[in-house]
Amino acid sequence: MSNQNVEPAAMHPSDELVALIGGELDLATLREVVRHVRRCPHCQSELVEVAAGLGALRAVEADGLDDIAEPPPLAVHPLEIAPSADTTSSPPQPRGSRRRLTVVVAAAAAAVVVVLSAGAVVQSRNAVEAPAVSAELVAKGAVDAGGVVTMTDAAGDQVMSVSTTQLPAPPTGSFYEVWLLQPDTGQMLAVGVLPDNRSATFALPADIVANYQAVDVSLQPDNGVIAHSGDSVLRATFA
Repeated sequence: MSNQNVEPAAMHPSDELVALIGGELDLATLREVVRHVRRCPHCQSELVEVAAGLGALRAVEADGLDDIAEPPPLAVHPLEIAPSADTTSSPPQPRGSRRRLTVVVAAAAAAVVVVLSAGAVVQSRNAVEAPAVSAELVAKGAVDAGGVVTMTDAAGDQVMSVSTTQLPAPPTGSFYEVWLLQPDTGQMLAVGVLPDNRSATFALPADIVANYQAVDVSLQPDNGVIAHSGDSVLRATFA
């Protein structure tokens, strides 16, 4: 009886495994591939072989083709660093090449273990982690409150965290809303409503956020009008 749980070959992300090892996947694809590999023994085995094969090729490129009599075997056992010795099946390799290949395979296996057991997020080799930028929320008008707005770059988006302190609950029939603001022109863009705890996190396109230099929190009447009420209670300005 055939196993109905075995996925067809087309369902395995074989083409993405090389990009996974090279750190070339975008964040969304990376999450999907890692999620699949962590539950798929077939792809776990293939990932080890891909990692070992790429490492072996890089070793050849680094040392020159003259140092290796013939291409090293790529058969790698997921549960073993190297297969048992067999001096009759293939011609001997130079000692330095065998040692380098063993190190390559061990490093490849270790890298795969990190991906499978810890679910590590592999970032592009060209990606640079940008530091978070924060600005203080200053009270406007008679409201005695404060807080902080933090902007963090995340895969091309800006994650904006708004955390208020001592901001009272809005009066009945009203709510607090967060806006992006251009102080020089007065242009505003609604971001979202603050929940009952008066703190929230929003993911926004980075190219949109770049057009604004301030964050405004307003008190809005629940009357169906989407425009800013003109009643700002908190504001943070980024230099």
